[in-house]
Amino acid sequence: MESDSAQVGGALGVHWYAGCPTAGKSTLALRHLADDIRANGCPALIIDAQRVWNFKEVPHVSNVHDAIVALYKDHRHVAISIDDPEQMDRLAKGLRCGKDINILIDEARYWLSAHQISRELSLLMRTSHQHSRCIIRCTTQRLEDIHQDALACTNEMYVFRCTSPRTLERLEREFGIDISKVKSLERGQFISWKAGF
Repeated sequence: MESDSAQVGGALGVHWYAGCPTAGKSTLALRHLADDIRANGCPALIIDAQRVWNFKEVPHVSNVHDAIVALYKDHRHVAISIDDPEQMDRLAKGLRCGKDINILIDEARYWLSAHQISRELSLLMRTSHQHSRCIIRCTTQRLEDIHQDALACTNEMYVFRCTSPRTLERLEREFGIDISKVKSLERGQFISWKAGF
């Protein structure tokens, strides 16, 4: 078990932060995003599904074009709230082609649900390590609703307190995480899981 003071920064690939509301997942993801920026000097994009208070200090842009210009021409950090699947595909394709970017997708289940996944976002996640050279950090309250393609790309996961039986079952079945420990985590505590070698 770890506290929210864990340091990451600079690890290419896909990182998940899962847990119940107010557990600390967005706070840690944002801290890790700041570490990434310091480590690699690349701009950051926050995909803010609900314009939550955690990201109020980040300038929000209103469309995909403005986001791409801010990130790649002006080298500025921005946030965007998107509610159109076609716009998400355009954004993800632009990020995949532009490369060298830090991304935080808050409440990722809106775009990576078990029933619907953005094709371009899926491609971005699968190519994040070498081809797109990006770091993608995703938060969710409902890990059970995340598309298998999105989870298959995971190289690190931070699991905060979860109580949903379906989430706990998935954590145990697919990741071998001890769910008795997950259920007893305090606010700000998490268990980290790493894929591969």
